[in-house]
Amino acid sequence: EPTPLFHGSPHTKAIDQEGLKITKGKRSHGFLGADYDVDNLGIFMTDSQAMAHNFGSNRAYLPSEYKVYSAYANLDKMLDLTKSIPRNLMKIGLGLVNPWNGTKKTRLAQRDLWWLLDQPKFVDAIKEQGYTAVKFKEDANRIKEAGDKSASTIMVLDRKIMMLI
Repeated sequence: EPTPLFHGSPHTKAIDQEGLKITKGKRSHGFLGADYDVDNLGIFMTDSQAMAHNFGSNRAYLPSEYKVYSAYANLDKMLDLTKSIPRNLMKIGLGLVNPWNGTKKTRLAQRDLWWLLDQPKFVDAIKEQGYTAVKFKEDANRIKEAGDKSASTIMVLDRKIMMLI
């Protein structure tokens, strides 16, 4: 059964005739509010309309210059990482995170997933297992800002599973 999803964006041209585009995105690492550009490997959606408004307004130059897009998605082949990360992905993720951060972690945290889902090797491993979407927990501060404790982020890896409303 199709699931309603939302995408908040300051880009008024974030859609085309085929739907939402997989384009460049921005990530914030929190240090002095710094942002950096990434090549998105999927479309980041949320199951919360409030969270989509939070994403859109945080990225807009002016609070009124953003749009929330609505879509339905078939999430039958979604990998749910909100509770645990499969062993094979844990190994790949740690192999990427530890050298990058200079750490010796033995387990990945939910906060590592934003960075990992920008890494082709990690996303390719998920796709190779037949998944078309990935669900993970949103940052606690963003959940608090949006006021929706149940919000999750869903990265759609195959835009063919979505239909814009």
